[in-house]
Amino acid sequence: MENPEYGLNLWLILLNAETEEDLIRIETLGDTTMNQTIEVYRQISVSEELRSIELMREKAHFDEGHASRTAEIITTNEFNVSLSF
Repeated sequence: MENPEYGLNLWLILLNAETEEDLIRIETLGDTTMNQTIEVYRQISVSEELRSIELMREKAHFDEGHASRTAEIITTNEFNVSLSF
């Protein structure tokens, strides 16, 4: 009997995949459901409109990370400046 957490972990890994290499690694696990899902994702990604949406999602993810890092730097700098007085 398969561990129910195994399937959940596979879905989490798939949802967090960011590159084609990540998808290939998941495919090597040999899980039929994951492989079918990846195949459908690739078919959908071919669509120009959907590819554009995916690129916007990736950019938003990058921008969010950049904004968080910038805020962290500003906060650290403000803290350091307040300590110098």
